[in-house]
Amino acid sequence: MKTTTSLLITSLFISTSFGQSTLSGRAEKLSWGGHWWTMRGGELALGWDDHQARKTFTVAEAAQFDNCISATTAACKKLIQSHLKNNGASLSPMMKFDLWVKKQVDAVYAEGSAVSMYSRATNNELKIHYITGPEHRHYEASGFAGKCTGWSLSNMDYAEPTVTKTIDGITFSSADIKGILAAIYNGAQFFVPNDMVLGNAYRDYAPDNTPAIKADPLPHDLIIAFEKHIKKDKKVVVADMEPNEGVWNHPIHAYSVKLDAEKAGKVKGTITINFAKDEVEIDEVFTPNKARPDLTERTLSFELSVGANWDKKMASVKASKWVGESVDKHPDSLIFGLEQGWRKSIYEYKNTDMKLEVNYQLIKKVNLGSGYKIIVDELLKKYYTP
Repeated sequence: MKTTTSLLITSLFISTSFGQSTLSGRAEKLSWGGHWWTMRGGELALGWDDHQARKTFTVAEAAQFDNCISATTAACKKLIQSHLKNNGASLSPMMKFDLWVKKQVDAVYAEGSAVSMYSRATNNELKIHYITGPEHRHYEASGFAGKCTGWSLSNMDYAEPTVTKTIDGITFSSADIKGILAAIYNGAQFFVPNDMVLGNAYRDYAPDNTPAIKADPLPHDLIIAFEKHIKKDKKVVVADMEPNEGVWNHPIHAYSVKLDAEKAGKVKGTITINFAKDEVEIDEVFTPNKARPDLTERTLSFELSVGANWDKKMASVKASKWVGESVDKHPDSLIFGLEQGWRKSIYEYKNTDMKLEVNYQLIKKVNLGSGYKIIVDELLKKYYTP
């Protein structure tokens, strides 16, 4: 179930003092902060120490757990039962998911008789996204490689997970669900319609390192897009907030534009962008906190070129450019929505090279008696249903 927080929707273009005008908009819900799930840390598969029940596992321990998902030796049964006894409290998000799927399958089929339906999300996460050395394809990007894109995109559809909930005998915390959402949506960026993208991602190498690519999206194009998707459609949008080689996607929920009076065909202005942070503690929960320490903002400066008797509409702006520090600090590329039915489409690519980027074990289809369904969706329904 998807839930939203009702907010006062602001969409104004009013005159202020000193000849300024202000344009602003706000989505129907605030975005929420989440960890970016580093590929060099591997927390989704190996976990982390939370000074309570959760612990960090070694790669060898995670491999042993994965083997015991389908093995029926006495040692494996003892290991699995030890985790079931404690509701999986010490496990990583992917290990909890694997154990939960095993319980669902074994409840319908005799234990060990339907092992092809078991999830191996833990092992697959380590295989494709755990960076341990230069042999990994993302090694050179290990300083920023993670799932900020997945976390950001999940903001479009899901409210922040805020509670710890025991589902079918496995306890899932807010962090577990945030991690699972980030992993699911990590491949969603490959299924974005052309009209739901703005800007060309700048990279510090040819052919994506031209001044034109680094300058886009232009200020007036960005504001036009915000007017449509944030103000009118009331949707959270996702933006890579830096026009450089690294990709740091964040969910944006509001903006405010201030424009000075036109002088000789030029209009100076600023835009303040409100978004959620990803550099937060893994176990932090923000929505119940009125202070909202996960939310931040950035103000950028620009200049518009307009004609005589400008109507103050962005669509009639002749040209625009970022100025000052904003030349190197403006959003790079933006996503406003995903393809209809992308969850089905992404699964259809499971036997292609996309398997190197998407943890298909997490979104595999399982038949629990009513036909094959993406099993993680069943978990999310149970978590979000009161």
